[in-house]
Amino acid sequence: MMGLLAILISYGALNTNGYDINLLTSNGQTLSFEFSLESVDSQTVIKDGQKYFYLYHGPYVTEENGYPLLTKVPVKFAIPPGKTPEILSYQVLDKEAVRIKNPIMTAGEFLNEGLDFRPEKIKTRGMFPPNNTGDMRTAYRRHLKLGILDIYPYKWDESKKILYIVKRAKITINFKPKSNSDTRDVSYEGAADPFTPLYREVINYSQAKNWLVQGVSKSKQTLKSINPFANAEIWVKIPITSRGLYQITYEDLENLGISGPFNSLNLALYSYGPDTLPGRPLPDNFPEMNPVGILLEDGNDGTFGPGDRILFYGTDPADYRIVDGTLQFTKNPYTDTVYYWLGIGTVLPPILISPVDRSSISGLPLLDTSRVKIRHEEDIVNTGKKGFLWEGEQLARPAYTASVSHQFQINLPPISSETGLFTLRTVSLKDLNRKV
Repeated sequence: MMGLLAILISYGALNTNGYDINLLTSNGQTLSFEFSLESVDSQTVIKDGQKYFYLYHGPYVTEENGYPLLTKVPVKFAIPPGKTPEILSYQVLDKEAVRIKNPIMTAGEFLNEGLDFRPEKIKTRGMFPPNNTGDMRTAYRRHLKLGILDIYPYKWDESKKILYIVKRAKITINFKPKSNSDTRDVSYEGAADPFTPLYREVINYSQAKNWLVQGVSKSKQTLKSINPFANAEIWVKIPITSRGLYQITYEDLENLGISGPFNSLNLALYSYGPDTLPGRPLPDNFPEMNPVGILLEDGNDGTFGPGDRILFYGTDPADYRIVDGTLQFTKNPYTDTVYYWLGIGTVLPPILISPVDRSSISGLPLLDTSRVKIRHEEDIVNTGKKGFLWEGEQLARPAYTASVSHQFQINLPPISSETGLFTLRTVSLKDLNRKV
């Protein structure tokens, strides 16, 4: 965050990062674990001639302007059905106080299109943050109800210029019955989620993997325009950086920990395509993800199992498209990846593609020529750190040199012809005198 136009210097022994969470007990009544801060990740940042003590590798307690950038540690744990979590005790086992001679880095603002950063004057006077932990939050991750607790291992006393560090602490959480029982909380003894890698950050998942949450009956499901991911039981995220034909095999899903077989009509592919998304929050009329046509090869038995596959054509975020009746080059300024989402257990059936053999159809025109547009453009420097403006290769000739040659690698698609026409056009922010 602060590396741009700043000088970074190691700050004594405080130059590495790392923490550990050790689970002590976990059952339907209590959860206890030990937090250990193995080391502190910090640097000294010199900005406008002033040295700042900087804790990096967030997330931070807050990024509100003027507040110290102190890192926090989010801990995720499973909650038993029909229970709600509360902190029973927070016991500090080892701590340290370090006097910092330089001002602590605070959240500020970026200037000059993001090329410069200015920390704000510190707003805190006493101890910050005032508590050892943040507020308890809850969320659902597929079949499991989770609790998220932010641990604050650092506290800053602006009046004394002292950083208080909790190096080791024991936290105990009590699960108490809910006053208004959540009817969605139902225990499925012996059941298991088919996509267990989703829970690898849950510290007590091995004990809580049977605390499943009851799903909503499909007869009661409705399509969600703002939350399209409510329209399937499992989602598989597929990144694509170049256009072409792609396949998803049943064995690919098995390698992800998703066991089947599945009903073929409950598999569907979606994507927002190469376009950018609007800023948050999403407007109420923001469209759903677009369904993508797939060729489903399941042996015509209606079941997607071993040896079966899905074929689809994927696009990339930089390509030529028809815009207002003309062929124009469009490019996503933020990413070089288009994401496709395979929904398993979907509400709506897939958009199926039927292959057609045209080799025996007479009267079709003979295509003996093909026109392909290939654009060579490299994004090297992201001016302003906003994504909109990128600078590419610099084409320059020193005054004392008569000529300079530049080599570019352009990948042509397969061409089964010995003749063709190659036209080169250069585009620059400045006028060029060029000879090709």
